Amino acid sequence: MMYTKKQISEKIRKIYPDIEDCNIDLNVDFDRINNFWVVSLQKDKYELSAFLELEDTTKCVSDNKCSALDVQISQLRDNIRKIKYC
Repeated sequence: MMYTKKQISEKIRKIYPDIEDCNIDLNVDFDRINNFWVVSLQKDKYELSAFLELEDTTKCVSDNKCSALDVQISQLRDNIRKIKYC
């Protein structure tokens, strides 16, 4: 099943409520050429992105098994925090 960017965004925000607390912008877009989701976090002029395979995204949203998503988003969030404290 293919999920929408809204569903994926809501799941990420649920897992990481501090994204909102730190005023980090979250964007999720599907790359049709490479067939994966691009998850971007932005704080001021700093932006970091992660690429999520369809299988990993499906496991996360439907089964709550977010290991691939968890690791990547956690790293992105932590990197942004290091660059710009929240």
